[in-house]
Amino acid sequence: SAFDAPVESRFDGWGVETVSKGARGEVGTVLPSFDQPVAYTRVDAYAGYRLTSLLVLTLRGYDLTNARYSEFGSYSPASVAFYAYPMPGRSFSIELRTRAK
Repeated sequence: SAFDAPVESRFDGWGVETVSKGARGEVGTVLPSFDQPVAYTRVDAYAGYRLTSLLVLTLRGYDLTNARYSEFGSYSPASVAFYAYPMPGRSFSIELRTRAK
């Protein structure tokens, strides 16, 4: 969900996005969970503040639940294996952008 504030407000708006995925294969007990097709829920959010009428400062948070998961990059039929890329976990960014009048 998202909220865009009125143009005359100093607050620019906010938004929250959730992504949930179920298990995408057999999960073993030997390997770390981030290297397996485990189920996970990721929550991302942002909030913006207008510094001036043309300049917006936004704070963004990614994977706020700090889910340990990986996205699969490829599948090898010869070894019947998925090659996964572990995601970094919770992270934040600050964005400075211009806004048209």
